[in-house]
Amino acid sequence: LGTHPCCMVPESGMSFEMEKYFRRMNPEMAMDGGRILEVNPAHPVLEKIKTLTDTDKDTAHRLAELLYSQACIMADLPLEDPTAYTDLVCSFITE
Repeated sequence: LGTHPCCMVPESGMSFEMEKYFRRMNPEMAMDGGRILEVNPAHPVLEKIKTLTDTDKDTAHRLAELLYSQACIMADLPLEDPTAYTDLVCSFITE
């Protein structure tokens, strides 16, 4: 994880690159190797989420969604809703 609060890793033996390869070759037979979100519990953002779960559950939830999306981006995985991600980032910037 290094300096990052979280990262996405494949659940099974199939890498994300292999998953993308199969999807390109035959989208109907695409394989999903599964995903695991690894978190760095000592990271300040995770500490912030832990604190917010007691005081502001909505913000804690939105921050967790933001981290999940960022982990997908770092792993070069598609976001389900890029517009929602952009809106989420903007909501934190304007707070």
